[in-house]
Amino acid sequence: MRFFNETDKFGLQTDDANASSDQFLYTLSTCHPYAVQRIIYYIYKNDYQNLNEDAGLLVPIYQEAGRFELTELKHSVLRLIRSQHNIEVLVNLSYAAECGGDVELAQECGRLLADAAFAVFSCDLLKKMGISAVRTLLACDNIQLDEVQTFTVLCQFLDQNNKFVTPYSSLPLGPIEKDFLKHIRFCSLSPKSIDRIRHDNISPLLLDAVLRILQGTQKRPRHFPWLENDCYSCLTYNGLFPVVTVRASKEQLGFFDPNTGNAKLVSPPISQLPVDSGNRESFTTGTEREISIGWWAYEVSRTEKGRISVGLAFRSQEPIDEASRLSFLSMPNSRRIVFYYDFGDDRFKSGYIDVTNHHQLNSVWSYDLRLNSNAHKLRHKDVITVNVIVATSCITLNIGVLDSGMKRTFQIPHRATGILGNIIKRPCIFGAPFFILEDIGDSLSIPELRFDVNL
Repeated sequence: MRFFNETDKFGLQTDDANASSDQFLYTLSTCHPYAVQRIIYYIYKNDYQNLNEDAGLLVPIYQEAGRFELTELKHSVLRLIRSQHNIEVLVNLSYAAECGGDVELAQECGRLLADAAFAVFSCDLLKKMGISAVRTLLACDNIQLDEVQTFTVLCQFLDQNNKFVTPYSSLPLGPIEKDFLKHIRFCSLSPKSIDRIRHDNISPLLLDAVLRILQGTQKRPRHFPWLENDCYSCLTYNGLFPVVTVRASKEQLGFFDPNTGNAKLVSPPISQLPVDSGNRESFTTGTEREISIGWWAYEVSRTEKGRISVGLAFRSQEPIDEASRLSFLSMPNSRRIVFYYDFGDDRFKSGYIDVTNHHQLNSVWSYDLRLNSNAHKLRHKDVITVNVIVATSCITLNIGVLDSGMKRTFQIPHRATGILGNIIKRPCIFGAPFFILEDIGDSLSIPELRFDVNL
């Protein structure tokens, strides 16, 4: 095989001029000629195990290997994809898998991408995914966004695809559209939000949500980015999902009425400031979930001095290192490892916490970084991005601030505690977002989706 032609022709052809010779000219129809060329290289090399390809070529090779029924090569490419942390590779794989009939693999890609919903939605990647992956993503508890945002993105996705009908069309919804919409947690919306999105096409779903709200039988909301305790208050603005966390107790918030403001615009006033600054190490965490690739975003609603830390808290049976083993084992069974970036000190740190005692961090260790850029002092409306990558024997934390050029990356050795997916088999941990807001009154919120996010 010497020639690849991007045409609509299929099958095998011979060159009439050379019909009598021993040379044959084969024409293969493909959208990925270079991927087919690489496949033939591996065939002649007779080595499917030692693949070395750019990330952008992995999915085309996987797709073409499936077309030519090269099962062993498909599995080798999948092993290589497993080590990739590029969200776009997972998006493209979900589509290629669905086209090739690997629905379970497409669904597993959707599950992984749910932890990166802010990036997927902001970069308009939903339209590049397979239908099964989109459905799985929408159904997942791990989407860390206001439910109105998820509903809006779904409407845009349906509107961009000629095969589907948007909920605000005069045409009736089809079975696929209804299947997508049933995964929107309308019960998590506030009555005001439900009233704003009303339309005949979704009236039955909204009516069911309203009745459940009135009866107190709402469906479970998605995993929370942060949880309340006596140092942190969460605001839902009459919905179920906490879109804001404030470093203040309910007593300090006083008589703040969430109906008087919007989560993206108003951070509540503090009516009772303490005599001292309190315990600056007090922290909050979100709902625990399985994490393999996380991509989260938080907007600074208010900050006094920019002393905010963001990161990850996760379960572990082993300490970070031998030096802290005694401290680790002396803690109760509710202990967690924390790995985070401190904006105030411009350092990555690690330590241990007891999730039943949110006032204290144990064995805190600061890592010295050789930085080529100055520290970024957080201010109002900064959007912090947190990218978590779990590998078999380490965890990488990438921290950034949109529109600032600020990026920090660090890695700690730690073995993954689980495997996510029967086919893609990504290493994972069981953990949650982690936050320290040192100053009373500082607050973070779930930001609006952005269309200038670089993956």
